[in-house]
Amino acid sequence: MKKSRALIIATAVVGLICFVSLSANPVNLYWIDVSPGANIPLVADGTSYGSIPAGVYNIAIDMNGDGSYENFSGYCVDPAFVSSSPNPYSIIDIPEQENYLQAAYIFSTFGTPTANQAAADVQSAIWSVVGGFSFPNGLSDNAEEMAQAAAAAVASGWSATEGLSLAVSPHEGNHFADGYQDFIIRTPEPGMVFLLGLGLVGVFLAGRKKDLLEG
Repeated sequence: MKKSRALIIATAVVGLICFVSLSANPVNLYWIDVSPGANIPLVADGTSYGSIPAGVYNIAIDMNGDGSYENFSGYCVDPAFVSSSPNPYSIIDIPEQENYLQAAYIFSTFGTPTANQAAADVQSAIWSVVGGFSFPNGLSDNAEEMAQAAAAAVASGWSATEGLSLAVSPHEGNHFADGYQDFIIRTPEPGMVFLLGLGLVGVFLAGRKKDLLEG
């Protein structure tokens, strides 16, 4: 019994270490496309980019460093160049800053719509609250309402950012306003690591029981 209890504790510790490592170590990330979405006139960090895609950013992340990429959907939160080649990123918690909390509220509330204009509205609302972006044609009514709802929610104390993270570049140093474009994304549930560990424990205990019966 003592050996089994020790194995369970050890497995939980290993799972925790795996999850912490995922947050601490760089992952490779690249941009795939923006879809669904719609083109809108945009000024980013003082530079006019004409009409560019606003919508759901589809990105690929090698979470384990083994060259196996998983697809994620999220939104841009940084007026920086986006790369279609893999670059090292860090996956970090949503900062306790008003603008990032508002972006998280919009993402968690309105998600990733499948209609082009709806997706463009969510991205536009996130750009408007994050800062660094302006809209020559103004925000749509829907995007404006989302931004206002986010501001009101965060002002009232909303901070339910569980399950959301920022993918930020560069991996080290000043993440913000440097490197490649940052993204707000949904991240894998850490509980999956522990479930895998508990499954291994179950296999071990079943083997121990068989050994005892045969002995």
